[in-house]
Amino acid sequence: MKFTPRSLLPKIKPELKSNLINTFVFSLWGIHENYLMTNYNIESHSLLISTLHILTLTWQYVGLFIISHDLHHAEKPNLYQQFLGRLSLICYGGFLLEQFSEKHRLHHEFPGEVGKDPDFDDSHPIIWYLKFMTRYINFYQVIIQLVVYNLAKYCNFDDDNLIFFWLIPSVFASIQLFFYGTYLVHEKDGIIKNSNLPKWLITLTSYNFGHHRNHHKYPKLPWHELDSDKDLKN
Repeated sequence: MKFTPRSLLPKIKPELKSNLINTFVFSLWGIHENYLMTNYNIESHSLLISTLHILTLTWQYVGLFIISHDLHHAEKPNLYQQFLGRLSLICYGGFLLEQFSEKHRLHHEFPGEVGKDPDFDDSHPIIWYLKFMTRYINFYQVIIQLVVYNLAKYCNFDDDNLIFFWLIPSVFASIQLFFYGTYLVHEKDGIIKNSNLPKWLITLTSYNFGHHRNHHKYPKLPWHELDSDKDLKN
């Protein structure tokens, strides 16, 4: 029997399996973030260690988005999936599921069509990214982020920690998601590609969303199952 990380949970029902995996991803982020906000002094640690924390958090913030993205595509999410997915999206960047879902539905309906697909733009990658972000940022998201910031200040979180371990990883995560989950796998006129990166790197950079043609073909598949079946291979 070939060993894969998925084989650790082979006989568990798919819904429970997804809940366990996503809860694990969310919990690791929460533990890491809490430690950095409450017990980490940037000045007493080397630049290398702080950088490693930022890069790890960036990957974990990508995971928060992926959890909420799975909720968007879930056919009949249970109460726990609703709670975890919505909370993950708020923690990722202060976004509300309904507003994200409205945009993301258009992306799947009109992939690669300028003016219809909110995720796509036929321009320089930097301009494309900026347009991509402005289409999702909204009044409610800004208010939520301000509330989170003020709650953090009320809890006496240090400004340096908020900048390096909350603001920067969240922004870096949006860039990572854009580059590996949008820019590399979409072209105009509805062309959707799978990434040419090695499978382990696709998981590391985008939680398997480099298998993007597979995702558009089977949008209800959870992220950890995206390339698990033979008929999903390139």
